Amino acid sequence: MKKKDKIVCRTRTTIVSFDNKLWPCCWVCTNPEESDYLKTLDENWNSLDHHSATDIFNHAAFKEHFNKPHWASKRHADPICKSTCSKSV
Repeated sequence: MKKKDKIVCRTRTTIVSFDNKLWPCCWVCTNPEESDYLKTLDENWNSLDHHSATDIFNHAAFKEHFNKPHWASKRHADPICKSTCSKSV
């Protein structure tokens, strides 16, 4: 039986960075340049100086991109999630 990679999130919390930005996890926070998806977003999409936490959590990045259904797709899963949280099952 061949093993396959599955993304299993290694964190269960969000993080606020030193510049007051809300991130899905510490790995995304420290490596945003590795995400082609994040490169397409406005630089202040997750800034608590510009948006409420509720608005950020309702942003497509949280609602549609960095989540379990998205991780199930090898084509759509973010490279940061693939490289950090992939697990052979």
